[in-house]
Amino acid sequence: MTKTVIVDIDNTLWQFCDAFYVELAKLNKDFPTPDFWTNWDIWQGYCSKDDFYRAVNIVHSNQDSDQYVPYQKQRASLLLKS
Repeated sequence: MTKTVIVDIDNTLWQFCDAFYVELAKLNKDFPTPDFWTNWDIWQGYCSKDDFYRAVNIVHSNQDSDQYVPYQKQRASLLLKS
């Protein structure tokens, strides 16, 4: 039996940042939108580091829902063969 591993680099297979922003805005309505995310510490001043990582985990734990579909060009790469 062959095993397949898929590594998702966020925003490569599907639009992670939109879903992530929804979670972050729940923490702070003033959280900047993704077009202002220019560094890795975007959470500073808007939420705690723990809340930031909790938001990441919430989105990742739900990424297999129908709400988050892959980019059209990536669909073929997601077809698993057994």
